[in-house]
Amino acid sequence: MIRRTILSVALVLAGSDALAQRRPRSQPSTGLTGEADERFRRGIQLAGENNYQAALVEFRRAYEVSRNALILFNVGAMEVELNHFAEGLDALQEYERSAPSTVVQARRAQIDALLERVRTRSGTITVALAVEGLRVQIEAVGSSGTRFVREGAAAQASIRVPIGRYRIAISANGFRPREVEQDVASNSDLRIDRALDPMVATLSIRSNVEAAEVKIDGRLVGTTPLASQQVPEGAHRIEVSRAGYTLFATSVTAQGENGVVEANLQWAPSIPAAEAGRMALDREYQGVECSIDGQRVSCDGTDNVPPGPHMLRVTGRDYVPVEQRVRLDAGRLTRVELALTPTGDAIREQQERQSAHRRTGFIIGGVGLAMAIGGGVWFPLAFSSYQRVDDDNAQFNMAVGDCMRAGQRDMLLALCVNRVFEMMDEIGPLEPGEPIAQQLNFYRAESDGHLAQAIAAGSLIGVGVIGMVVGGVIIGTAPPDRLSNPPRRARLAPQFLPTLNGFGLRF
Repeated sequence: MIRRTILSVALVLAGSDALAQRRPRSQPSTGLTGEADERFRRGIQLAGENNYQAALVEFRRAYEVSRNALILFNVGAMEVELNHFAEGLDALQEYERSAPSTVVQARRAQIDALLERVRTRSGTITVALAVEGLRVQIEAVGSSGTRFVREGAAAQASIRVPIGRYRIAISANGFRPREVEQDVASNSDLRIDRALDPMVATLSIRSNVEAAEVKIDGRLVGTTPLASQQVPEGAHRIEVSRAGYTLFATSVTAQGENGVVEANLQWAPSIPAAEAGRMALDREYQGVECSIDGQRVSCDGTDNVPPGPHMLRVTGRDYVPVEQRVRLDAGRLTRVELALTPTGDAIREQQERQSAHRRTGFIIGGVGLAMAIGGGVWFPLAFSSYQRVDDDNAQFNMAVGDCMRAGQRDMLLALCVNRVFEMMDEIGPLEPGEPIAQQLNFYRAESDGHLAQAIAAGSLIGVGVIGMVVGGVIIGTAPPDRLSNPPRRARLAPQFLPTLNGFGLRF
C-alpha cells in the first residue's frame, strides 16, 4: 500500500508541473528539477526496496531543496512506515495545509488510510504539569530505539508514541524526580498530572542575639534561633533583623539537610534613647564588668542597649562569672537582680589581708603595752631612789654647814660630819682626810642618775601608750569585707589553729 501510494504521488507531481519536459514512459515526470528530482526518484526506488529509513532521508532532502509541499506526503508515509507516528502525523497535517486542495482531495483516501494507521498503532502521553524547567524522557520498555526527550514548553505538549509499555521520567528544577511505567493503548491519551514533590532542603538560622526576625526570600518565617526550616533546594536570600541592630542579609544555596546560617548582628551606630533599653545591676560590686551579647556595657545603666531579650554576662577577678537572660524594655531602665559568688582565691586573699592587718595592730599594741607596763614598774623605783639620794644630799649639806658654823676645821670637821652620818645608814661614813667637795660631787652625780632613770621610765610609759593607741587604730581600721554587698567591717574573731609546733592565734 505504501509503494502504491508513493508511486501515485509521483504521478501527481508530474501532472502538477506544467513546465515538465517529456520523458520516456519508463521514467514518468516528477515535476521536480535538479537535485530535488534526483533525490525524489532515489527515494521512490529505496521505498520500493523496503529501505524506508534511507527513502525517508532522500525525501526530506528533496523537500528541503525544492520546498514542494507534495513531497510531504512521501515524508509522512515513510515516518508512519517506520512507526514514527508523531513525525508522520506532523508531516501529513502539514501536507493537508500546504498542498493544493485539489491534490489533497484526490488523495483523501490515501491520507485517511495513513491517519487511521497512526491512530490504531499509537497513543499519546501528556504530562500536564505547568512547572518551570520541565523535562520529560520517555523510553520504551523491553525494546530499543524508541526514546523521546522533551524539555520546556515541548514537554507539556502531547507526545505520540507507538503502542507499548513506557518508562516515563519527569524532572524539574526544585522538584524530586519521578519515574513511572505505563501502558499506552491505541488511540489513547495517557495523562500524567500528579504534581511533583518539591525537592526541599533544611536550613537552621542562628544569630548572636535572640528573637531576631528571619525572612527567607522576603517572607517572614520566624525568629532566631530557627531550626530545620524547610525550603526548596536552590538559591535563597536570608535576612535577619532586630530593632537596634543593623540588618544582616546573605544569599545561600540550600541543598540537602542540616544547612546552617550564622547571622552576626551588630549594634546600630546610634540608638535613640526612646527606643533603647538600659540595664543596671541591683547591687554595687567592685571590679566587675558587664557585657550584653558579648559587647561590653556599663553596669550602672548609662549605656543604651537594643531592646528585647539578651544574654547578660558579669565577670570580675574576685567573682565566679555569671550569665543570665534579661529582657530590656525600650525607653526604661531595667534593674537586674544578680548575686555574685566570690572565688575561693579571693576569699583567702581577703582573709589573709585582714589577718595580716590585725596581726600588725596587735603586735604594735602588744609591744606598746609591754613598754607601758615596764615603764610603770621602773618609774616608781627610779623616782624613789632619786628622792632618797636627794634627801641624803640635803642632809649632808646641812651637816657640813652646821659643822663649819661651829668653827670646825680640817680633821675636826670630818669628825663632826661623821658623827652626823652615824645616824644615816644609807650613806657611809666619810673617810678621814676625804675631801668634802668630792663627797658633795658623789651625791650630786647619784641624784642626777636616778633622775635620768625616772625620766626614761616616764618616756617608756608614754611610748607604750602611743603604741597601744596605734595598735588599736590599726585593728579598728582593718580592711572591710569588700566581697559582701554592701561591704562591711571585718569582725574581730580570734581563732586558735593547730600548727606543727602547737597552736597559733589567728584574728
